[in-house]
Amino acid sequence: EPRATTPEVRTPKHGKEKGVSVNDFLGQAKRCRETDKEPPRPLLIAYARYLEIDLETHRNLSWLVLEALVAPLPVGWSEHTVAPGKKNGGAVYFYHQPSARSDWVHPFEQLHRETYKHIIRSETDALRHAIETTALPTETELGQWTQHVDEDKT
Repeated sequence: EPRATTPEVRTPKHGKEKGVSVNDFLGQAKRCRETDKEPPRPLLIAYARYLEIDLETHRNLSWLVLEALVAPLPVGWSEHTVAPGKKNGGAVYFYHQPSARSDWVHPFEQLHRETYKHIIRSETDALRHAIETTALPTETELGQWTQHVDEDKT
């Protein structure tokens, strides 16, 4: 099992801040997978915060958070749980057989973070391009307009 303590995340609970381990998310997601249930919305929102995915602004990206929670492991990796009674008992960790390395963090976690950043960058670039291509013709057309006033100034 990994030597470091499990990463912590701060999430609001009942109006007060409470430290929640990333393993709380992973453990609950694992239980959902085992029972063929989708993780509850509060779990997705909390995990999104941990991944630094803003679901308030980008609600259409909840699929990415769900994917991160249930992502399969790459070849050579396996998922384990620390035995109850041991330090971090019940915590989920990941083991990489070829390197004999273990980690608290899912091997694809950073990939999901980078995917989010890439999507946001792409959306921002597309929006910027749309604004730029629309603004110039609009400015040109507006420049051709003139104001006409009747003799009685109405």
